[in-house]
Amino acid sequence: PPHTWQLTRAPSLLLLCVNVVCVWILYVCASGTNYDAESIKKVVAQLNKNNVNTRVMVDCSHGNSSKDYRRQPLVAADVCQQLAGGTESVMGVMIESNLLEGRQDIPSFEESP
Repeated sequence: PPHTWQLTRAPSLLLLCVNVVCVWILYVCASGTNYDAESIKKVVAQLNKNNVNTRVMVDCSHGNSSKDYRRQPLVAADVCQQLAGGTESVMGVMIESNLLEGRQDIPSFEESP
C-alpha cells in the first residue's frame, strides 16, 4: 500500500511511520514538558542507546503547551533557539491548528447538519 501508518507510544514519545519514513515525536510527558534542550538530550541519549534514529519532532501543542494554544509560539521559539544554537537532534515541530479554541469533538451522525 502507498501509505502505512504505525503509532507506538512510549512515556513521552510517539513513533509515526508513513511508508519507510519514521519520526519520533516528543508528544506528552507525565512530569511536565519535554521540548527543552535537556529533555531532548535525554530522549536522544535513550534513542541512541537503542540504535534507532535520533532525530525528533517536537509537538508544540498538548502537554508541551499545557493544552493552551497561546503557548505554542513560546514552545516553537525555544526550539528555534536550540536550532540556532546548533542542535541537530530536532528535525521539526508539530503545531496544532483549530478553527475554535479548545477541544473539538467530532459530532455524531445525528448531530451533523
